[in-house]
Amino acid sequence: MPAPSMSERSLRPLYAAAGLTDLIASTVRVRIAENRTETARRWTELKEKVPTLPQQTVQRLFSLPGQAGSYLTAAETRYDELADRGKEAVGNMPIPPWAERFVAQQKKN
Repeated sequence: MPAPSMSERSLRPLYAAAGLTDLIASTVRVRIAENRTETARRWTELKEKVPTLPQQTVQRLFSLPGQAGSYLTAAETRYDELADRGKEAVGNMPIPPWAERFVAQQKKN
């Protein structure tokens, strides 16, 4: 292979930029085609689901009270666990002498 001429060497950065541009354009074209296919598929799925959406919405609305009840039960259980843990932590804390004196003074009054 003969050595590149001066004009070919000076055009090399331009060719690199053109190659990068072509790569980007090619990638964008592929992505657009993929997105069109995926959009068409999802649109078809959505059109098939539309007639059942009111029924699904009603079913979900009827399930909400049960879900709320289970969440409330879980929250109450967790609250009780935390209260018991806090009571134990407070009960295990050493009482400083000044606090003992304060409690004794309050009992006298």
